[in-house]
Parts: sequence; structure tokens; C-alpha cells
Amino acid sequence: MKALNGEAMLAMAVLAACALFSFVIVPAGVDTSYVDPRDLGPRFILDIASAGMALAAGAALVRIGLGKAASGEAAPSQAEAPVPEPRAEAHADERRGRRRVLVVLAALGIYSFVLIDLIGFYVASVVTLGAVTWLLGERRVALVALYALVLTASIYVLFEMVLQSRLPKGWILQSLGVS
Repeated sequence: MKALNGEAMLAMAVLAACALFSFVIVPAGVDTSYVDPRDLGPRFILDIASAGMALAAGAALVRIGLGKAASGEAAPSQAEAPVPEPRAEAHADERRGRRRVLVVLAALGIYSFVLIDLIGFYVASVVTLGAVTWLLGERRVALVALYALVLTASIYVLFEMVLQSRLPKGWILQSLGVS
């Protein structure tokens, strides 16, 4: 049986995290008792975000699984077959991929269970998005910062302005009187 590469492991971890988020964490943590059944409610955007992430992870798995067959290219003949990597280098790549998956999952766990309560959703999101983008290989600092700030600003506009929904401020910001 062929070992999974780091990208496939990350995609499967994202799928598992989406399932955990959608079926365990959100139902346990989002109070919907006050919501009119005719309204979308506070779970709607969380379910949409989780479904989008799950679709992206599933698409990555399909792309990885189908490989060249999905692009319509013929399999290379024996004469064209690529030279296999040395075994030690392949194992090193596999270890780096596994380590990357574990570090990203740890970062997301710290974000979910510690940072949001401590420093608030928006500050925690900028920090975590920047860190995860960096961990996944982007090394242009301006692009990492821009991505983290634009995505967090988009979430702010959607939740605070459009949906009129307040996201957690964190106890440090609340104790400083930041509203």
C-alpha cells in the first residue's frame, strides 16, 4: 500500500476537522434557542464555512487520487517514466508532511480553544491566519500579512456590519475596555 503524501494527509485532516466542527463543536457551542425558526440563525454561516472547507479538501483528495488521469494525460511509458526519488529523501518528505499537518492542526486547536477567548476573534484570526499561511510555505511577509488582514476584515464586514452579529472580543480586550 502506497504511503500518503503530506498534502493528502492535510486534506484528510481538514475533512475530519470539518466533521468534528459541524457535528460536535457547533451544535454543542451555538445557542439557537432564541432564533426564530424562519431565520437562518447563527449556525448558518458556520455550516457554510465548514461545507466550503470540506468541499475544498475533498477536491484536493480527488485531484491527488486521480492524478494525471483527471487532466486527461496518458500515463508515461516506461521510457518516459520519471526516475524515482531516493528512498531516504522520500521518507524525509513524508516526515515533513506529517509534521506540517500536526503543526497546522495544533495551531488551529490553540486558535479555537485558547486564543479566541484570550485575545478575541479578530486579533486571534489575524495571528492564526498569518501563522498557518507561513507554516504552509508562503514566505513573502507582505503577502502573508495582506492575506490575514483582508480575510479577517472580510469576516468583520460580514458579521459586524451585514449580519449585525458580534464575535468574541476576548477577556484581555474586555478588561482593557476595548469594545
